[in-house]
Amino acid sequence: MYYARVSFAVGIFPPQLFEYKIPAELAAAVHEGSWVEAVFAHRRLWGVVDNISQTPQFHGKHHELLTAAPSDSELRCWALALSRRLAACYAASLAQAYKTAVAFPFSLERKHSGPHAPDMNEAAAVKNNIALSAQQQEALQTLTENSVGSSKPVYLWGPAGSGKTYVLLRLIQELLRQGRSAIYLVPEISLTPQFIELLQRELSGGHVIAAWHSGVARSRKKTVWEDILAGKTRLVLGTRSAVFLPLKNLGAVILDEEQDGSYKQEMPAPCYHAGEVALWRAKNEKAMAVFASATPSIECYRAIKNGEMICAGLDERYCARPMPIVKILPFEKQDDGLDEAIVTEVKKTIAAGRHVLIYHNRRGFSRILRCEKCKTPVVCSQCRLPLTLHKLQTSDFRLQTSDIKIEGQTKEATHEPANSQTRKLANILRCHHCGIRKNVPQQCAVCGAPAELLKAAGFGTQKIASEIEKLSGCPVSRLDRDTAKHSEPIYADFKSGQSKILVGTKLVAKGWHFQIGRACEK
Repeated sequence: MYYARVSFAVGIFPPQLFEYKIPAELAAAVHEGSWVEAVFAHRRLWGVVDNISQTPQFHGKHHELLTAAPSDSELRCWALALSRRLAACYAASLAQAYKTAVAFPFSLERKHSGPHAPDMNEAAAVKNNIALSAQQQEALQTLTENSVGSSKPVYLWGPAGSGKTYVLLRLIQELLRQGRSAIYLVPEISLTPQFIELLQRELSGGHVIAAWHSGVARSRKKTVWEDILAGKTRLVLGTRSAVFLPLKNLGAVILDEEQDGSYKQEMPAPCYHAGEVALWRAKNEKAMAVFASATPSIECYRAIKNGEMICAGLDERYCARPMPIVKILPFEKQDDGLDEAIVTEVKKTIAAGRHVLIYHNRRGFSRILRCEKCKTPVVCSQCRLPLTLHKLQTSDFRLQTSDIKIEGQTKEATHEPANSQTRKLANILRCHHCGIRKNVPQQCAVCGAPAELLKAAGFGTQKIASEIEKLSGCPVSRLDRDTAKHSEPIYADFKSGQSKILVGTKLVAKGWHFQIGRACEK
């Protein structure tokens, strides 16, 4: 009789293992790292086998395992080693780590085996040479010299516009030539449309490139996963979760804009950092970890100074282009309107046929809703922090509240009929910390003043976009957390010139490449 110690993805801390008998009919299917089903707390749950032994460590009554999912031994061992490292480092259970590391835990059987021969599209990818400057070529040489068996990660450090992306493209090109694969990470979903377009244009027309992020449909993810296991897909562009994809013969994991906080997973457990996972994979799979940015994180800066990272530096912009002109404009207007100097600059730039990028660090319409009588803002009942006022069209309102709780109401109570001819605005208060939403109250919760005395103060990207559209007479696009999941049409409209003004939060400053006039910062 053999016994399996199983981990479940449940909220028990510290993580614990639970022991089960392995019935004879499952003996050949249960291994370390196998997904198994068992009764846990009167429920049938799937868990991961941590270890197997003939001697029980628990001396009470044992339940038997119910079923076991088939799995490929090579992939199972790879996933188990990575998951154990992840669980130990981030204080999570093995099952929680395994669910994170393996996107489709019940589809671990390879459909094909053996190396995948490059098709005609892949052959085209390795014939297209991207022209580099002398300095870019020197940086590329540093990268390629460390692409085989290097024990240190490489940092590509250069100012914005220095051509770091094209150096990375040439590195990927070289890895594809060698029959190796690569994972290219970007910090935000909103960046994926332009990078997919760039990779398709410069490398392979899109036939060997897969996108991986939370906006990709699960059915498409399953296809990508199966193509990766079959060796058909050798280049993936994605956000932080793409760092776990089991590409064959991994050559490099690249983190662009590595300093960005989006590479940290906050919930659910394990709360990993994609940069650390990239270092583990690079070391274990004899690949290289490449970090790139114009502004290194403190950790990477220290590693570079201590010689723990190899630095490939670029100190000038591509083709010796000058740095952007920066003006500090006096902010004359102290109320909720736009400053006239900024409006004037926007109009001049649009009149010259150029684009404008406006950055503001607050999303929503107004920063707070405040009582004029007692000067108290409406606050979140959970966080006790001021709520932000958002204005949503009824069609957008249904979309954006479909999966979020409205305080004190059911979701259905907040839905208004979709009617394209009566697209009115709905005011909603949102907490940007815990995510709760509530309708505008009928009176002040502190002094009882009527709703008429609850006035909006401060401004966010919604209000700026609305005002700048009225003042300029041009269509305005907006990019912030509220619109990021639908960034592809925003990117397309701004690039094509259908929209010449883009208003956004820090998302607009994370590596988007446009021929813009100048950046106006409020």
